[in-house]
Amino acid sequence: MQAVDTLHFPMKAGLLLSDRNRADLDWKNGDFTWRYRNKLSLERTFSIHSVHLIPYIAAD
Repeated sequence: MQAVDTLHFPMKAGLLLSDRNRADLDWKNGDFTWRYRNKLSLERTFSIHSVHLIPYIAAD
């Protein structure tokens, strides 16, 4: 089971900063374990005629 929440922060120059927070919940052999995961990403959309490219950088 996963609980996920993503926040988006628009910035100047058309940049978008995203912060994803995720909790992995797991039951194995009757034992409960969990893991918190965070992922930051920065992206910007570029348009070339009718093509839209979205390069991004992410860190886990």
